[in-house]
Amino acid sequence: MFLLHIIQLYFVMSLENKIILSIAFASVGGINTITESPIYGIAGLFKTGSFTQVVQVGNGMAGFLNVTANTIIRLIVLLVH
Repeated sequence: MFLLHIIQLYFVMSLENKIILSIAFASVGGINTITESPIYGIAGLFKTGSFTQVVQVGNGMAGFLNVTANTIIRLIVLLVH
């Protein structure tokens, strides 16, 4: 996911197009949606609930890192422009 945020930063810095920026952020959200549900499905196959808990903790950490990366990218763009 971090690599996708770097690609977003590249688009913001080079093209300065609001439509492409919106598409970039939407694509990251779409990829997150596509990859999240199979992970919960695989964790649900195990007998204990600890695997599902670990997936939920990982999902929370990923959300935190996602918001942090988005904030940093927006601050960089604001400072450069």
